[in-house]
This record gives sequence, structure tokens and C-alpha cells, in this order.
Amino acid sequence: MDRGTAPCYHRQARCAHEATDPETARRDAMDELRVAFLNCRNLTGADRAADVAATLRAACGNAAPHGVGLAEVADAQVARDVAEAAWHGAPYHVECRAGYSRYSGAQHLAILWQADALDTAPGSGTEVWSAVRSGRPHWMAVALQPRVAAGLPFWFVVNHWKSNIPSAWKTEAARAEASRSLGEFACGDAGRLSDAMLLIGDFNCEPHAPPFRHSPLVPADAIRLRAVREHSLLLNHRRRPSFFYNPMWRYLGESLPCAAGSDAPTRRLLGTYCSDTKADDEWLMWDQLMVTRPLLAGPVAYLVEDRVTSARPVSGCSDHCGIGLALRFTPAPRGPA
Repeated sequence: MDRGTAPCYHRQARCAHEATDPETARRDAMDELRVAFLNCRNLTGADRAADVAATLRAACGNAAPHGVGLAEVADAQVARDVAEAAWHGAPYHVECRAGYSRYSGAQHLAILWQADALDTAPGSGTEVWSAVRSGRPHWMAVALQPRVAAGLPFWFVVNHWKSNIPSAWKTEAARAEASRSLGEFACGDAGRLSDAMLLIGDFNCEPHAPPFRHSPLVPADAIRLRAVREHSLLLNHRRRPSFFYNPMWRYLGESLPCAAGSDAPTRRLLGTYCSDTKADDEWLMWDQLMVTRPLLAGPVAYLVEDRVTSARPVSGCSDHCGIGLALRFTPAPRGPA
């Protein structure tokens, strides 16, 4: 595991005439935490950074995100270009880990965060995991702490799991291994700092796929991630650190069996492999995000499901829609009168 402190980048302070207007300042007040992710498909050059930054803002309801995950980035400079475009000179941090694919070249993972809103959690480092014989990282995690009194540390984990091209069953083992390694991290080292964890990224599979449920490629007693679609499973079981609530179910394509005895074909919800805006044979993948129990009912933040949004990818980006999430901080409990 690679541990270290990320450098902080910033431009010179804004001039007086560039000061943020009161309305923007009010919207950007730290009463919520906004995060976003985009698969950039080997993004290169600062000329595309503004397009990516605009997509990330769109995924957060046209407000600047505080934390960003990027996949398939050509190099760290590209990640910094995106940060400059997203935050217009405000101080920021970038963590970038190199990766390479023989099919498509550089495939770096990057985590960006606005330094005025988030800081690295004390005593933490950056965790990076790559599959055996893999040329790129499959996930990386940074422990962050919002710069507000109620903001307790949480793990921000950006993912880019093995693609299901050329076929899902040929690449399932790699995704199962990523699920196992991340589940062990969630139940082990991560929990020593915080049980609050937010997973975001390109998992290249749906939440009801084998990496998140039973898989013959993973021992039955192995720890792995479990994606659930009901709040109650997490809220009623406190000691389930590898169980994650996935609010992206409503975007994802899930096979729905027809009634017993019916001759009608199995139908699918609009989502991962089908879309009402694209031809049925055109591939479209929704990225995903998942959260642990403390982000549902803890002092860090409260997840409101309808605040999960998605934005169409910019031209030339991967076949993924960028996603964003706004977490509202839980009001601090009042003491006795």
C-alpha cells in the first residue's frame, strides 16, 4: 500500500472584481458534501478539461463538487487541469495513481478534492489496490474530513474494475477479486479510522451481479462487498461494514422475471444496457455509488436518495454517464436545556 501526503495546488487569490457573489456563496456554504465521478476514456490535454468539469457540475445539480473521482486519465497533469477548471483557482489536492492497458494506453485513477472544503483525515494515507497481473489500479481510497464541526472522517473510494469486454464471464474473476479486496479493506484497516465509506466509480457490473452476491469464484466464507437496495438492512444491522446501500438501482438495468407460466420474455428496466435515449443495441453503462451505514444515519451526513443525479457524458468520453451525489450534514444534537 502506498501512503503519503498529497501536494496542494492553487492559483493566486482572486482579484476583488472576481469575488464570489452572495448567492453563489450561499449555495456553496458547507451544509452539504457534493461528490462526482466520470470515466474520462483516456482524456488528454487541457482543452478537454473544461468539458469534463462542466459534466461534473451537471452531475451535482450545476454546483461545483467538493470531491471528484476520475478514471482513465492519461496523467496527473490532466487531473490537475480538470481541478483548475472545476474550482477556478481555489486550492485543491490531487492523488493520481498510474495505470496502463495494452488495449487503450494510460488508465490512471485520480481523486481530486477542494482544499477549502475537505482535508485529509489525521493519521491516514492513500490506499491503492491492483489485481495480480493487472497494469492498472482497480481502486484507490483516501480518508477525507469535511472542514465543518459536524464533518467526521470518511473514506472516499474511487473504483475502475475490469471491463466485461470481451465477455462478462471471462472477466468476472478480476471483478470478484476487486470486491474481495475492498471488502477486506472495509472490514479491516479502514474501520480503524472510520466506518463511513463512500464508493464511487466504474464497476463494470450491476449491483445484483456475482461480485456483489454469491460467486463460485469467491469462497463462501470470504469477505466481499454486498450491495443492497433497502435502507433497512443497513439501519437494522449495525455490524455490517461490508454491506453498502446503492441508490443507483433506479438507474440500473435489472432483469425482471415474468409471472409463472407466462410466455412473455423477460423484460428489463431501463438502465445499464438499455436507455430510452439510445438504440437498444447501443451500449450505455451507468456508473454507481454506494455508501455504508454511517452515511445513512450517522453524524457525518444523511443521504437523500433523490439527490443522486446523473449527467450525459461529454463527446468522446467513455460509454458511461457521470454521476453525482449531495450528502447533507446531520444537524448536531442539542444538549439539555
